[in-house]
Amino acid sequence: MYKQILIATDGKQHSSSAVIEAIEIARKFGSEIYLLHALKKMVVSDQFGISHSVIAQKMEEATKKYMETFRGLAIDDGVLKFETIVSYGKDFHTAILEEAEKRNVDLIMIGRRSMSALSRLILRGVTDKLLRNLPCNVLIVPFTALIQWKNIILVTDYSLKDKTVIDEALKLSKIYESNLIIVSGDTGEKNRDEDINIIMKQAEKEGIAVEALSASGKLPDFIAALAKKRDADIIITGSPVNGGSRYFFKGSLIDQIFDRSICAVLVIKR
Repeated sequence: MYKQILIATDGKQHSSSAVIEAIEIARKFGSEIYLLHALKKMVVSDQFGISHSVIAQKMEEATKKYMETFRGLAIDDGVLKFETIVSYGKDFHTAILEEAEKRNVDLIMIGRRSMSALSRLILRGVTDKLLRNLPCNVLIVPFTALIQWKNIILVTDYSLKDKTVIDEALKLSKIYESNLIIVSGDTGEKNRDEDINIIMKQAEKEGIAVEALSASGKLPDFIAALAKKRDADIIITGSPVNGGSRYFFKGSLIDQIFDRSICAVLVIKR
């Protein structure tokens, strides 16, 4: 399913969650893993007798050593290909997009630190730029997360533009034998009950335990509370689109899900 995975890391501890989960996914699907670390340009004075090139070299050596630790872990766990990549002098999102396109990956994974106000701002900046130019699916993994794939929440408005998102959620639910909870807001879409019945029947035909819920109150708050109550492993939603219904994927819904969620979030490219 996911044959080539790109993990984007900044070398911080929270990135390890994405690496560990990527290794588990790679073992499941026989995936190749690319571990990317983006080093920013540094402005360093030579007045202390240490040149910019020497510092850059030391940083790169430390980064490669850090990345090799994960490569060894992946190989020991049976991952057939684990390649490390160091990008120097580019913005984080630029490096991710360039490598994703170059390697033709079908999943990007990013670790998420604790959700302080500053952390949310940094994550939102990176993900916003990624989601506006999404080359493939993106999985955001919190530092403390352990994805067991037992309970999946799918956020959808049942519209035609969400077909890819729904199909991906059904496929993952079947593979992992997950419980699937489908959540929608008050979208105002016509024939929604008919659309729900079609998806429910499709899920039941595939042997997937499924239920459909309509959100009460604000959708992001409802999703966050539901994820906590049902011990959700992952929330699946679609990438932003222009236009669409009056409620879904308008403004910062995905940002709000990131802000409130305590579990992993998988954003599907539409």
